[in-house]
Amino acid sequence: SLLILLLGVLAVSRMVVDFFPKMDTPIVFVAWNYQGLSGEETARALGVSERTVKRDWAMAHAWLSATLNGTAPPL
Repeated sequence: SLLILLLGVLAVSRMVVDFFPKMDTPIVFVAWNYQGLSGEETARALGVSERTVKRDWAMAHAWLSATLNGTAPPL
């Protein structure tokens, strides 16, 4: 059992934890809707393509609508 404990500690110490995962969808939603930027301006400000901005905005909009309607799946 000591070997299992040591292997567990070793495994946990080698795990990579991403404390700040990439989460750009809310940023797109806020920048585009509340700051009044165009899709092109938002893309330039975030360093992504305009297509990515439009896709992320559509996903954020769909998620927010489903959440407000009570039809969103649980996280």
